[in-house]
Amino acid sequence: MTAENLNPWRILIIDDEERVASQVKEFLEGDDLGGTGIRPEVDILTDFGLALSTLAKRQYDTVILDVRVGTHEGDQNSEAGETTLGAIRAACFVPVVFYTALPHKVEHLLSRVVRIVAKDDPPQIIRDTLQQLAESGILTLHRAMHQHVDRVLRDHMWDFTDGILDAIGEPADVTTLAYITRQRLAVSLTSANIAELAENMAGIADYEEAPNKIHPIRFYILPPIAGALPMPGELYRGTVDGHKGYWVVVTPACDFVQKKADWVTLAYCEPLENQKECTTWRASASKENAGKLRALLKNNTAERFHYLPGVLGIPHLIVCFHRLITIAHDDLEKLDHIASLDPQFSAVLQSRFARQL
Repeated sequence: MTAENLNPWRILIIDDEERVASQVKEFLEGDDLGGTGIRPEVDILTDFGLALSTLAKRQYDTVILDVRVGTHEGDQNSEAGETTLGAIRAACFVPVVFYTALPHKVEHLLSRVVRIVAKDDPPQIIRDTLQQLAESGILTLHRAMHQHVDRVLRDHMWDFTDGILDAIGEPADVTTLAYITRQRLAVSLTSANIAELAENMAGIADYEEAPNKIHPIRFYILPPIAGALPMPGELYRGTVDGHKGYWVVVTPACDFVQKKADWVTLAYCEPLENQKECTTWRASASKENAGKLRALLKNNTAERFHYLPGVLGIPHLIVCFHRLITIAHDDLEKLDHIASLDPQFSAVLQSRFARQL
């Protein structure tokens, strides 16, 4: 692991009962969370109103949050925890574990990054819950992204700003400065540089993607890009004109930009397992059949087909440019928006579709 990844796991406990909070702190500081061999650092806050200012001063990996201020019998600020969670969500990202004698009060908030532990549960439960958060990868991703962006901006501001400001002159054109900074940050997250971020997450100094292979997640932006205008490469799931399945937008981008697209053209995406090349190969895995399937997956067959790899619940799909349907723009809202194709791969899709016209 890198030195940065060996930083202690930082936990903030927000509970007006200092005795309870101290017991949790003592238990957690005596454990090795995340398997790093380093004890976590645990801070206590008994004033709910100071949560945001405390989180602004220091980056925490997890917040352990009580629900109610006061006794359980009374009704003293019974929504303090939920209100605090809402304020935290509006200000920053940090996973939250509700540690409460009233778990039913926050059951509607339960998610992958908002967990609930009852105060009458054995202490090991809260430890196991934190361990599950660590194993999910979200804590490592959050910390690695912060480190990456901070480093890129640090180097950019120190090493490049003086020359850029000289070229721009005074008064500075803030739009130009914003675009230059965006480009620097965007380049740092391109596929050529993503190994550094993966290294910080995995703690592997020699991380690299397999040569001559593209990780399937690179094809997609997940969750999909939300906006008033869909773009080519938006992937949907649902029933269109009586046909249930996956659909990809192939309407040219210029039509959306010029607001010509009252209607949207979709191409049907057939599951790979239904394609003749796949069923034939499964029936007989001969060299010839394997070659035909491989050609389909590499988009080396007839251009009426285009392969989209499966990942994270998206099945392997074959786009058929000969199975098109046009629907009203507003009807897209009736479909589930699954993903957006990365611009690089959306451009390839558009190019192959254009050659069919």
